[in-house]
Amino acid sequence: MRELGFDMQVLIPDGVYMNLYGGAPFGGNPPLEVRLAIARLYNENVGGVQKRYPDEFIASAVIPFDSVEESCREVERVVREHNIKAIVIAANWMDKNFDTMELYPFWETCDALGVTLLVHHVPQGCLGAIVDHLPRYPMIGQERMRRLHLGTYLGFGLEYSMAAASLTLGGVLDEFPNLRFCFFEAGGTWLAYAMYGCDRSFMIEPQCSRTKEMPSELMKRHCFSAVEPMENISQLVGLIGSENYFFGTDYPHPEYETFKTTVVNVESQEGLSDQAKENVLGGNIARVLRVD
Repeated sequence: MRELGFDMQVLIPDGVYMNLYGGAPFGGNPPLEVRLAIARLYNENVGGVQKRYPDEFIASAVIPFDSVEESCREVERVVREHNIKAIVIAANWMDKNFDTMELYPFWETCDALGVTLLVHHVPQGCLGAIVDHLPRYPMIGQERMRRLHLGTYLGFGLEYSMAAASLTLGGVLDEFPNLRFCFFEAGGTWLAYAMYGCDRSFMIEPQCSRTKEMPSELMKRHCFSAVEPMENISQLVGLIGSENYFFGTDYPHPEYETFKTTVVNVESQEGLSDQAKENVLGGNIARVLRVD
């Protein structure tokens, strides 16, 4: 971590999706009791890492997202016992948008506790170019993502756009103004697209929305996206500013080796001000996660 130029790292589970209904890497759905036990085991360990190395690592917890009741209990527990303030969730709730009323108790719990939601959808396994490999957790258009690994590299951005739409146009952020969402492993290009599309819907068909505020303004306050080394970050910053992007290495994922992800990737990009670089390289995520 030091060699790459980073002072702190947010710990996000790599492949720990057995806690999700439908998220098991090799198929099957363990009972809720088993998935809750797996979530607690992971949370105990990552909470221990944060406690031992508070100046280096920021823990994030996992939950059995399909059970709103158990998810609320686990969020309350990890905040109380481990001071974990970041929760990893999928980009939809059992194939339903984030504005479904069934999720309101969960949003209420996170809002009250000042918890930040880290949205990292369930990756699609790759079995080769000519072999079917459907996403194992619900994803927009999944029936057309059987090959080419499109579920992750295009599907995540589509899911995140829909998530941002349901949070803003759906009125969730009006109801729970303390919520913050950080979206991972889709790059940052989807965010400007979602802002434009939702604003257009709001202005042309306002009767279809449950908010009185411009969606793009809500997204600027509540939605943040990781950017990746292959992106033209200065171009993204030129569209909506630098305060909604943060740098995600996704280490040890393949892009780390492919693009040699380091701080230098951002510092060497032309067209970025010193303030923009500071925001992307840590200022924004520290603010969103309330790192002292």
